[in-house]
Amino acid sequence: MNTIRQLILAHAGLAMLVLGVMVEGAGAQEMDKTWGEQVRTLKAVDAERGQLFEQGNYAMFIHWGLYSHIGNLYKGKTYYGIGEWIMNRRMANIPAEEYKALASEFNPIKFDAEEIAKLARDAGMKYIVITSKHHDGFAMYHSKVNKFNILDATPFGRDPM
Repeated sequence: MNTIRQLILAHAGLAMLVLGVMVEGAGAQEMDKTWGEQVRTLKAVDAERGQLFEQGNYAMFIHWGLYSHIGNLYKGKTYYGIGEWIMNRRMANIPAEEYKALASEFNPIKFDAEEIAKLARDAGMKYIVITSKHHDGFAMYHSKVNKFNILDATPFGRDPM
């Protein structure tokens, strides 16, 4: 018999991910013995901040950053897949210093937060989640920790967050 365990992980107070773990056959019984009474199923709506996910039901997820500027194209070659991994050695293998230099060209002048928020609201969305910093280290906000951010490293010169 299959057993399903649900875990809720909070990330920066913005999003929660429900992960179902299935354990089959005798493994499920062993797992139950191991965890005993400590096992319980969590639901997003049980947490106060989880109410938004239950009530919201429809949202916009904005995933952008420096990698958006090159649009999977590097040195005349298109790399298909997940664009934010473009500098990875299995993709375009862009050296870090060369990738950092791309920031001097990144200028999303048509970005309009109010227009995006209005579009989401008019479509019936209840909230927006945005990736403000990805694993490449580029921050889409001003950071005192590192100059590799949209305010200090680009001609855009303002914090869109």
